[in-house]
Amino acid sequence: MKRKIVIIAGATASGKSIQAMHMAHSLDGVIINADSQQVYMDIPILTAQPSEQDRKLLDHRLYGIIKCSDSFSVGKWLKMVLSEIQEAKSHGKIPIVVGGTGLYLRALVEGFAEIPPISAKTLNNIAALDASSSNGTIYDLLKQVDKVLYQQLKLNDRQRILRALSVYYDTGIALSEWQKRSKRLFPREDFYTILLNPSREQVYSNCNSRFLKMINSGVVEEVKRLMLVYPHAKYLKVLGLSELIEYVDGRSALDSAIAIAQKHTRNYAKRQMTWFRHQMKYDRVTESLLANFQIE
Repeated sequence: MKRKIVIIAGATASGKSIQAMHMAHSLDGVIINADSQQVYMDIPILTAQPSEQDRKLLDHRLYGIIKCSDSFSVGKWLKMVLSEIQEAKSHGKIPIVVGGTGLYLRALVEGFAEIPPISAKTLNNIAALDASSSNGTIYDLLKQVDKVLYQQLKLNDRQRILRALSVYYDTGIALSEWQKRSKRLFPREDFYTILLNPSREQVYSNCNSRFLKMINSGVVEEVKRLMLVYPHAKYLKVLGLSELIEYVDGRSALDSAIAIAQKHTRNYAKRQMTWFRHQMKYDRVTESLLANFQIE
């Protein structure tokens, strides 16, 4: 058990954080963030980061580590998480990697290909293609350049198809070929992966109540402070941020902002649940670990 790296995956508001804390307390673990929104230091309330009290009780890593104006990527996260896992293991503690960003978790478990950044010219061409082409058209283009991914993806996997096209057009190498070059940081058997999979109704209810709790905890003031130091905040892909900015700017009522943010959060959670069910393999799938979270 001491050699394992535990992963707790699941949709937003599925209860991952509380489960991770119980496990860390029981097994002498270190909690390591795998959520692309919780890396931002400027918006801890909006991104539901662990409280100061929780951080004093248990060791939390990679939360609130960058400014909202800084760029971040899965590659940067992998370098950081590798260091944190090694640090935890060197002290005899169990790394517990918890989050809802599937790309991060899959890259950690299955490996990650260092694809060069796509040029602005290619990105502009892909944007034009996206604006002018049907799903069928771009699906046919994928067949021409990457038959492996063509067989794996579906007609409506539009964003993933466009990503594959951008990689091929920019590098001349199929994305499926880049993926073959992926390097694992750890052997697959080093991981014990858990998917928290409560009912959709429960997750939706949690999404609604959590956003109301954020409102009561001062998230509006947090967003106001962010807008003062980061004028491009509205472009950040953070749940609830654009709706609260509209309220702060006087373009919507608070009740409307809350309702729309809750809806978008539920939609996001639904997409996450679908992704996690189909894109990763798990050692355990459960609604809750609190009753019995010992790992075999």
